[in-house]
Amino acid sequence: MVEAKTIIRRPIGHHLRSVSKFSSFVDKYNCSVNLIKENKTADAKSILNILALRLEDGNSVVVRVHGADEESVLKDILSYMEDDGESR
Repeated sequence: MVEAKTIIRRPIGHHLRSVSKFSSFVDKYNCSVNLIKENKTADAKSILNILALRLEDGNSVVVRVHGADEESVLKDILSYMEDDGESR
C-alpha cells in the first residue's frame, strides 16, 4: 500500500461529468484506490463515493493505492488530479 497527499488542481468532485471521467480513469487500474478528505474515505472507482467527498480545486486529499503496480498507479493518479485539465 502506498499513499500521498496532494492538492487538487481541477474540480473533480462535485460535477457528474468530471467525476465520471475521473472514476473511469481510475477504473482502468487493477488495484484498490481510495481518496481521503478530512475524516471521509471514498472508493475512487465509485462515482457516488467521490461525489460525497465534494472535491474542489485547492482541496487537500490523500490518495491511497493498494495492489499491482501501486507506485506507478499512484503517480498517474496524482498527475491527473494535479493537472489543471488543459492537457487532457
